[in-house]
Amino acid sequence: MPSIYPNTLSATNDMYTSYSDAYTVTPSATIDLPNGPSRALLVAGAGTLVVNMASQLGVASPVPITLTIPAGAIGFILPLRVSRVLSGTATLITALY
Repeated sequence: MPSIYPNTLSATNDMYTSYSDAYTVTPSATIDLPNGPSRALLVAGAGTLVVNMASQLGVASPVPITLTIPAGAIGFILPLRVSRVLSGTATLITALY
């Protein structure tokens, strides 16, 4: 059965390999990330993010999660499989694939 997540663990694309693609994220309450769920997020500005996790993809009423990115954590890669970044005050958000 094929997975609904295009970037799942496999021999050629797993969490232990480097990222092969990156896209700037523009928060949207209505549009999923254009390249499918991220493998991780890079956030270079402290603040909050409201996201839908990849497990919520296709759910009629997904439950958003609010993340707080403290100043000491900016620039760290957050290994989060996110399908949508809805809003937030954090800046310079990049989805890694």
